[in-house]
Amino acid sequence: MKNKRILLIVCIIVLTIMHGCTKDDLNPDTSKYTVYVAGQYDGYRWIGCYWKNGERTDFNPDGNGMTAMVTGMSVSNGNVYVSGYYHTNENWVDVPCYWKNGVKTDLPCESDNPPTTPHYRVSYAMDIFASGNDVYTAGRYNVGDDFPYQVRVQPCYWKNTDRIDITDYPDRNAELTSIYVSNGDVYIGGKYYVPVTGGAPIEETRACYWKNGVKTDLSGDNSFVSDIFVENGKVYAVGGYIKANNPPFDPDNPPSVTISCYWIDGEKVDIEEKSVNAKAIFVDNGTVYIAGHIILNDYFHACYWKDNRQTTLESQTTASSIFVKDGIVFTSGNCSVKRNGESWGVPCYWTNTKRTELPVLFYDREDSGANDAVAIYVE
Repeated sequence: MKNKRILLIVCIIVLTIMHGCTKDDLNPDTSKYTVYVAGQYDGYRWIGCYWKNGERTDFNPDGNGMTAMVTGMSVSNGNVYVSGYYHTNENWVDVPCYWKNGVKTDLPCESDNPPTTPHYRVSYAMDIFASGNDVYTAGRYNVGDDFPYQVRVQPCYWKNTDRIDITDYPDRNAELTSIYVSNGDVYIGGKYYVPVTGGAPIEETRACYWKNGVKTDLSGDNSFVSDIFVENGKVYAVGGYIKANNPPFDPDNPPSVTISCYWIDGEKVDIEEKSVNAKAIFVDNGTVYIAGHIILNDYFHACYWKDNRQTTLESQTTASSIFVKDGIVFTSGNCSVKRNGESWGVPCYWTNTKRTELPVLFYDREDSGANDAVAIYVE
């Protein structure tokens, strides 16, 4: 019996070493780090905010009638920069902006659509990157166009508050989703619409990135980029593409499916797991980390991949952003929790697999999954 007990202990130790799983891995000590998270929550209007080690700063406090959506975050020289857009009770036109330590700066878009068409005047700031004292923000604004289209999307980025339009794409529309600055070069990920003859003007998209305004296409039909990262001159991007299935008439085999993937200097790597939505990418000394979620047993499960090896987090969660510090994986997103017998969507982040809920103001109705921590940064 004693020998069997010793053998069992040895097996447990071997399995632990093989899987690299220790108590510190599951619950690492993060007391020496400052964790910044940005997002929004629903308080009868969207309230943009950021948390510094769990302490929340709202961008639109005191019920001032402003609805704010957060899209990205960057930290530089101790300053917290958050991108997004907002509108007020007096003006329902979305305005692109960024907040520096909670103080808002509007970004000029100079839409030439008339004020009587507010749904054509929407503009967004989609991501932000601070480099030294300069702030780079990627986004878009709508401009008027000739009949029959009436409106088109103009992609752009702002350096501080100077707008630079992106023009290197072949058709009418392009969308920017992410921005990264390295050695003074500006990299922007997104997609553009491919001209289609004999059909609707917008049918197919092509994933790409722009370096200082010059476009590089990425492989995959009907593809897109969700996030971009640059390390040692290599360009990493994460997104997906639509793959056609055959035969399309099989009810158990849909005619097409979206495959999540990432690109390393243009070389595409598929994420093999089914029902994946890959949202964010981070690279640490050549190791690729990706955050997103999968559908498992009819529920979303936040997860992250390290060089395509998947770690699944909890049920009824999603992940939007990822950051790696000293080998510890920080992932931010959304989780579902119970409050007084009701399910609420709560912003949160994970340290490896340990979840930390972020404080918000709760009201007397169920919040939606848009209560989200969309960006995370650790120093």
